[in-house]
Amino acid sequence: MKKLLGILVLGLMFFSTLTYADEDTIPRENIPIGVCDKIYATLDFDKKPYSKKIDLYTKFVISNLTVNEKNNTFNVLLDRHFSYKEPLVLDALKNFDEYEIIKYNLEIENDIYCKYDLDTAIKDRKFRDLQFYYDDMNKVESNIKNWIKVYTSGWIVYSYYDETYTFTNDNFNFRKFPFDRQNLAIVQFSDVANFVNFSLSDSLKNKISKQNSNKNFEIVTSGWKIKSFDIKTIYSSSFWKDEGRDNYSSHQIFINIERNSFSYLIKYGFPTVFIVFIAWCVFWIDPRDIKTRAELSIICLLSLIAFNFVITDKLPDLNYLTLFDSLMLVSYLYAGAATVLSVLGNVYIRSKKKKFSSLIDTKARKWGVPSFIIINLLFSLLILSQ
Repeated sequence: MKKLLGILVLGLMFFSTLTYADEDTIPRENIPIGVCDKIYATLDFDKKPYSKKIDLYTKFVISNLTVNEKNNTFNVLLDRHFSYKEPLVLDALKNFDEYEIIKYNLEIENDIYCKYDLDTAIKDRKFRDLQFYYDDMNKVESNIKNWIKVYTSGWIVYSYYDETYTFTNDNFNFRKFPFDRQNLAIVQFSDVANFVNFSLSDSLKNKISKQNSNKNFEIVTSGWKIKSFDIKTIYSSSFWKDEGRDNYSSHQIFINIERNSFSYLIKYGFPTVFIVFIAWCVFWIDPRDIKTRAELSIICLLSLIAFNFVITDKLPDLNYLTLFDSLMLVSYLYAGAATVLSVLGNVYIRSKKKKFSSLIDTKARKWGVPSFIIINLLFSLLILSQ
């Protein structure tokens, strides 16, 4: 009876310390009988050869997305988790005296586990190094420790928390700026040939489907709006261009984003058009007052140049024109034309050709705004067709 009672007490102590609560507040030194330390000491999964394909179930949680158009990069803040069933876990647990306590949880409970520092565990070759890599990644920052968990059910979970990745994207297309959409691709792969096969967890599949349906992606994207989000698994022999001898698995995350153009219209588009209209108001001023006309149109032209510098600083140097470029070029043309026509009208006044001066002002008042709109539309269509 005493022996049975002792086993029950020992079991309660084991479950109360290994069951998930707020693990970071529980020092590992307080785990009774050093069960997790014993398990860690005997682990040698990385030394075992791959005998069959590993179905690696993944889950990504993206919380922040930042696009840096000037440098052709974007940053992603995310958590990622990889889990797979390791039969060797069950064999390892059988080697301990505590097996009688935990055997009833084998392959049943998923909330009983031991937790270890992931980087240290991989370095010590305790777990399989599944060798995760990214395409086009030029920087990674880890803001918190990464963990690995061994469950009594035989599952192993690799968890990477609060990491910021910087990716290079050479496929930005700004022709429609500020109404542009961009496609961002994040490609993650394992270079363990033939044996690692990425699969999406059911919870992630359901979450992605729900987010695309509700258009609520729970991702902070300053200056942008996410239109769609998708993750695809690719298992291909062409991944490493190795003539098809080996197969490599990869995950490709596709994020379609749309620029929040409203602020650009209010801050830059509307003021640009308004400045052009002010410049065109010179044709309601007496053509003999050339000083006032010239000052007004030149000030407007300088204002347009200043606006253009502000916008140019937001984009990289491009070898093509954007929609906003077309607006600025046409605006330059009209602000400059207002100055030229004012000078020409003043010349006609001084040459006693008042009729020609009056004709310039009349036509400018009548056709200025309609021609400005028409030329902008034609120029925009020309840019979009390239």
